[in-house]
Formats: sequence, C-alpha cells, structure tokens
Amino acid sequence: MASNEVCGKLGAELFEGADGVSPELYGDNYPRFFTYWTTDVYQATGCYNLLCSGSVQTNNRIAIWAAISPISSYNGEQFDISLLVWKLVGVGAESIRLRIREAVFQIPKSGHGGVIMDRGTTVSSFPKVVYEALGDTFVAKTKNVPQLPGVEMFDTCYNLSGFVYRIPIISFYFSSGTIVNIPPNNFLIVADGGISCLAFCFILF
Repeated sequence: MASNEVCGKLGAELFEGADGVSPELYGDNYPRFFTYWTTDVYQATGCYNLLCSGSVQTNNRIAIWAAISPISSYNGEQFDISLLVWKLVGVGAESIRLRIREAVFQIPKSGHGGVIMDRGTTVSSFPKVVYEALGDTFVAKTKNVPQLPGVEMFDTCYNLSGFVYRIPIISFYFSSGTIVNIPPNNFLIVADGGISCLAFCFILF
C-alpha cells in the first residue's frame, strides 16, 4: 500500500495525558487530569485539553480538565488513584493477527516510535511497517466495492454508496490478552464527496 502523506516525522508530533498542578492554567492548586499536544516536541507549538483547535471530547464520564479530589497533604492523610494502561502489541483483520513483532509497537529509549490511537475516530497513526501490513490486508479482504484514488493523507478509499459490500473487522491485541474488535464505522472516515477512507496513517521515525 503506497502512501501520499504521513502524519508526522521523526517523532516530533506528540500527544500525552497526565495529571498535574497549574495555577496559571486553572487558577487554583488542585491536581487535574490534562492532555497536551505538540507538533515539534514543545519547541514552538502546543496546547492543553480542548484549547487545541479541532480537539473534541468523545466520552463524558471524565472531564480531562477536572480536579482530582480528595488530595494528599504533607505529613497527613495520603490518597492515590488507579489508572489502567493497555499496551498495544498487535493488530489484525477478520480475527487473524498479523505477523508483526511486538517491539514495533513500543517506544524505544530514543523516544522515537510507538502508536497514536484515537478512540473516537479521526486518525490513528502507526509505524510504517504496521500501517502497510494492516492496509494491504484490509484491501485484500474488502469485497465487492472498487478502491478509489487517495484523498489528502488517506490512500485507502472507497465509494460505498450503491454497493453491497463486505468490510473486514479490524482487531487490536493488547498485552493483557484483551482483543478489541473495531467495526467499520469506527475506523472509516468520510472525506470530501462522501468517499469513505481507512482512518489510519503512518509516522516516520
């Protein structure tokens, strides 16, 4: 699968989530969950939470700017919170896991690498070897609908209107043993002209 564009280069694009204290941003000293995005590793760009242009929260269970309470006090009562982190170790299509080394998905000591996944859907970014293997498998298993030329950063696109088609389910494999099957409406993005494209791209590291 050939690509017209990439999502980022040399690991310069970064999205992170954490908790911290920022009186300048929130006007108080409460610890809060936050997200941060930058295209050049904090050199000249960056924004917090929903202050990023185009940033949309898709889950209302937790506000990403919300204060964490209760809080620990020095020499006093201590509190902690639990966060669940799932490590992606593989991808597949139609319940068949692709033969890709787990190390490809991880961030090495250099800091260049890893995977950027968007749960809502816009675009999820993979290392090139993952992107190409998954894209080739997706194309091979998509039946009864002709593939169209790419649109912008997307190179796997279809006009689904008027066709009785079959789109494969994509699976994500996690280190916990959990397998999450993603239906087509969660990984296809509608581009100009009603064309549906696979909402994946790759980052050059």
